[in-house]
Amino acid sequence: EAIFNTDQADTNFRVKSVNKAAALFVNGSSDRVGIGTTTPNEALTVVGNVNMTGNITMANASGTGFSCGVVGTGTFTCSPK
Repeated sequence: EAIFNTDQADTNFRVKSVNKAAALFVNGSSDRVGIGTTTPNEALTVVGNVNMTGNITMANASGTGFSCGVVGTGTFTCSPK
C-alpha cells in the first residue's frame, strides 16, 4: 500500500506518460480524479475511450438509479435499480 499526501494538504497528484501530461490526475482541492485531463469536472472525468468488462451501476445518494450492461450480442440496456 502506498499512501500519498498523508497530511491531507491541498496538493494535486499527477502521473505523466509518454504522450500525456496527465495520464492520471487527482485534484487535491476538489477531490476529483481525471484520466487524460488536468481539469476533471466530476468525481471522475475520463477524456478518451474507455474499455471495460462488466456492468455499470448508477445511483443517486438515496439509492435510486439504474443498472446497465451488455445483453446478448452487443445490445446495451439499462433497467431501474
